Amino acid sequence: MSPDMELLAKKVDKHRAKLQEHTTLLEMTEKRAATADQDRQGAAREAERLKKRAKQAKQEARRLAREAKRAHLRLEAGEADHDQAEKELRELAKVAEKRRDKLAKAEAAHAAAQAEQRTTSTTARPRATSTRKTATRRTTTVAKKTAKTAKKTTTPRTTRRSTTKK
Repeated sequence: MSPDMELLAKKVDKHRAKLQEHTTLLEMTEKRAATADQDRQGAAREAERLKKRAKQAKQEARRLAREAKRAHLRLEAGEADHDQAEKELRELAKVAEKRRDKLAKAEAAHAAAQAEQRTTSTTARPRATSTRKTATRRTTTVAKKTAKTAKKTTTPRTTRRSTTKK
């Protein structure tokens, strides 16, 4: 072989080796590109899924915020209603107590008037019609005095009365 032929053969071998090397690199790059494309598509799907999930989470958060606001308003209304009911309960209890006191005074006055009427009817002699009017007047006067006496006994005095006569 001639030296030119040898040089050409070496050149062919060298180019064949480089081609083999570049072909291998090309195949490896193609595989890498294919897997990168698959990874990119998977990442795109994942990003889309997470984007939708984030949107759903925002909607859920808004819904929960509205629900919490409504619950807070119901709580405030319930507290206000409870406070109002307690206030009315206290007021009505006071009114009922006053009514009980008035009833007790009226019953005491009525019982005293009946007792006075019984004592006057047993001791008094039957008279004409004018006597009945006087007895009725006495009964009402006695009832008024008894009511005043009952009132005096229920309300304590802050000042002392003098026991000496004027």
